[in-house]
Amino acid sequence: IEPFAAYGFNKAHAASYSAVSYQTAYMKANYPVEFMAALMTAESGDMDTVAQAFAECESMDIEVMPPDVNESLSNFTVIDDKRIRFGLNAIKNLGTDVIGAIIAQRKANGKFKDLEDFISRLSTKNFNKKSWEALVKSGALDLFGERNQFLANTEMILEASRSLNKALNDKQTSLFGTAPHPLKLKLREVEPASKTEMLAWEKELLGLYVSAHPLDEHLNILQNMARP
Repeated sequence: IEPFAAYGFNKAHAASYSAVSYQTAYMKANYPVEFMAALMTAESGDMDTVAQAFAECESMDIEVMPPDVNESLSNFTVIDDKRIRFGLNAIKNLGTDVIGAIIAQRKANGKFKDLEDFISRLSTKNFNKKSWEALVKSGALDLFGERNQFLANTEMILEASRSLNKALNDKQTSLFGTAPHPLKLKLREVEPASKTEMLAWEKELLGLYVSAHPLDEHLNILQNMARP
């Protein structure tokens, strides 16, 4: 014990960790949203630690929202002094080339206006069924419509994307005229996804329940049971 104490608790260690602790506390106190976003980005490979940080954000009245193709960057993204977005890198089954294409298009031509605009501008050969389903199930496309409807129309949407990319590659853009959106998608109606289904998808693709928690509706009961 004594030899280790001389190493483990020497003045150099104590001074270094004291400085780091002070710097960390200062950043969390004065830049809480930026600090928590950086923390979750740094620990993104450890979902247990991210889950703890997520809970800490809730206690600090900071909302951590699902990813969004019009707001998310690669890593956890600060939106304002009360909101953080999941980064696109956090979505399982979504390749870095697709992420890069989304961010590059947004930077060059502005935010995506609707689903047709998104599909039209995402011209990368690696945009496939797996990446499409990852975006939909994680909630990254919620601003354009309902998740289950997008999933039910997956094949039609991907075929439209492939046809457009082929036409563009063949320099046959005249097929689509000069309309604002080359694609005009008519999605078939389906029953919306249940809250349970959406939360299960978020858990699968993000590793966390983000938009809500399965036990939220039982919270009052659980709190009463926990009281002495």
